[in-house]
Amino acid sequence: MDNLINKNILFGNEINQASLAEFSHELALIKQFIELSEKYISNKKANIKLSYEGVCYLFAKSIIDYSKMVYDNFILGHYNSASMIIRTMIENYVCLVLIKKYKKEELWKYYLIASYKSTLKKTYSNNKKIDNMIQYL
Repeated sequence: MDNLINKNILFGNEINQASLAEFSHELALIKQFIELSEKYISNKKANIKLSYEGVCYLFAKSIIDYSKMVYDNFILGHYNSASMIIRTMIENYVCLVLIKKYKKEELWKYYLIASYKSTLKKTYSNNKKIDNMIQYL
């Protein structure tokens, strides 16, 4: 990996990379935490995606995936990219907390509907038939 970073194959900020050397112990702990989290969540994988547990799993999995991206961006010295990904992680975490806190209200169903609507709008933006269907969701 060091060869990739030092051979100008990647566009990482070398000054930022050098400043991380003093935090190698902390970075190792963060990497270990991400690996443990991933291992734990893989054991909890829900088979049914259209369920409360399935949505909670997807949010937790996305937070772990974003954590990996943040870690990689820190290693490469891409602090601005990392901060943008962290913002997305926080949004996902807040959604997960709200879905778990208001389980009786079944917010996860509203999330799924909104997610499907958004995906359909992006995918079929010029299709009038799909637009008419979406308004009834």
